[in-house]
Amino acid sequence: MKVPKFIARVAIAAAVIGFAQIVVAGEASSAFDAANQTYVEGKPDEAARSLESVIAKQGYSAPVLFNLANAKLRVGKVGQAVLNYERAGWLAPGDPDIAANLRLAQERTHAVLPAAWPLRFPDWFSMSGWAGFGASSLTLLAATLPLALLLPRHRSVLRLARILAVVALLGSLTAIGARWGELNRAVVVAKVAEARIAPVSVGSPLFRLPEGVLVSIVKSHGSFTLVSASKGQRGWVSHEAIEPVIGSATREGNQSLKNDQSVILPKAPGKQSPLASAHEPSVDHRGS
Repeated sequence: MKVPKFIARVAIAAAVIGFAQIVVAGEASSAFDAANQTYVEGKPDEAARSLESVIAKQGYSAPVLFNLANAKLRVGKVGQAVLNYERAGWLAPGDPDIAANLRLAQERTHAVLPAAWPLRFPDWFSMSGWAGFGASSLTLLAATLPLALLLPRHRSVLRLARILAVVALLGSLTAIGARWGELNRAVVVAKVAEARIAPVSVGSPLFRLPEGVLVSIVKSHGSFTLVSASKGQRGWVSHEAIEPVIGSATREGNQSLKNDQSVILPKAPGKQSPLASAHEPSVDHRGS
């Protein structure tokens, strides 16, 4: 039987695209492994540059961000380390290694840290995970209504399913609401960020924020950003002193995460597996 030309062309195009994806994935994995080896050889600065190159070419993944944060911490860039641990946490919420190394980096800021809590309910899944869970719950809830009419003998079971779907939907909305408030967070990447009463460089600062401290962005004006720090402190700091965890700015080769509605961060190709041990900056040798 003669294969139509259109189908043949589609098949050839699909094969070419598939082969290209395999090649790109292999290149990304090789670059990731090479960066890890550089780190092991005691060259964290060079490893950081290599990992930033992987991100620029292939997008974000939790292992790459985690190892980049480790490299930044090793060379003393605490702010950049905290920033990349936070970003890794968005891709792998609740990961204990990320949480432990983030805590380690924050302790080096000498700032007052909140008490360490067990895994929070909103951190069970990512934003996209909660959105999918909520959509599934809503679909189940909608399906139980006509099924109750079609299957009257199973109304008690369907009623239970409806209750569970409502609980799951409310839980998803609560978690999304809790994480939504974290979208405006930023990290102080300068050694010290001086917060002033107005968006100008004159006058004495109201307070100073050490490197690595998390703040919330309120609004921007010119080259300054109004931030809210711990204990309700507010002040204007230079744009260059902070880096949004999820935003559009790019500094020091760190490609910022795009703040879209789904908050889905592009992952580099490769196997996503548990990260390396915490408490001591080490590399994750698994795929990017």
